[in-house]
Amino acid sequence: MFDDGFYRWDRDPADGEYELQFDRFESTDDYHDHAIFIIVDTETDEDIGDIMLPTTDVPDLDSNDQATTMIYHGRVEDGEVVDMKHDQELSKKRHKQAQEEFDQLFSDTDDETDS
Repeated sequence: MFDDGFYRWDRDPADGEYELQFDRFESTDDYHDHAIFIIVDTETDEDIGDIMLPTTDVPDLDSNDQATTMIYHGRVEDGEVVDMKHDQELSKKRHKQAQEEFDQLFSDTDDETDS
């Protein structure tokens, strides 16, 4: 399905289901014409590699949108992603979590009150 995918594996993946986390857009000739996904082993929660795909090959990904949290479930066979589906609910949940962490990081942490 993803004949134009470019992989960088940290270790050889076993065939099975993985989580693909959208990381960033990359541009070559056209604006945001490639997307980078981190491939995560859902059993160990470890990154095992990444893949660069043409944005036109990725379902539900619009290269004109701002980069946000997008989570996909994918199937790897013989070291290649053969299928991926966007998980909209998990993406929203992770985006909300990341926004809350960001807000906490930059919020006023001075809990002392002036007396």
